[in-house]
Amino acid sequence: MAKTYRLIDGYNLMHAAGMARERYGPGDLERFRNRFITWLASHLATSELATATLVFDAQSAGHRNDHQEMFQGMKVIYAASNKDADTLIEELVAEHSAPRQIQVISSDHRLHKAIRKRKGIAIDSEDFVPWLEKREIHQDGVMRHSESTGSAGAVPEEEVDMWLAEFGDIPEADHLKKTRKPQGKQENWIREIEDEFGI
Repeated sequence: MAKTYRLIDGYNLMHAAGMARERYGPGDLERFRNRFITWLASHLATSELATATLVFDAQSAGHRNDHQEMFQGMKVIYAASNKDADTLIEELVAEHSAPRQIQVISSDHRLHKAIRKRKGIAIDSEDFVPWLEKREIHQDGVMRHSESTGSAGAVPEEEVDMWLAEFGDIPEADHLKKTRKPQGKQENWIREIEDEFGI
């Protein structure tokens, strides 16, 4: 199965997740951003962290080059001070060797256009947040259950035992005798209804 690479528009997703403010006091932006990065990492499986790249605007005005860090296996890149995160994401899309395997997470239509041009997938941040929050990532970093895929999840073993004890002696469907009409006391009045309505 081909890997999925995610390029994530950091501040865009941070706003969609309700973890950003309009204004920040001294040191607040860094604290809020770190809280967001931790939240995002906790909702991605270990294998997904390894193929995710989170992109932010320049961390400070002094950075002439893109600055890269790692957080729990996820790449976090701050754009150089002479460009924004969108421009950097566009560059990453253009340079990627397998663009069809990229998902760009952003509500920015400029980025949607860039990834679709290379046959990749664009996902709105507002759609990505609820998808993330429905997932269940275990301590070993493996995603075992996801409502987003339509899976109902595992039924606890005790519950299975309880239902088997209650209904386990009911024969399997292929052993049941097929009948054309209902049997028992209700048969007569059902026949009358069928005759009356020509069923």
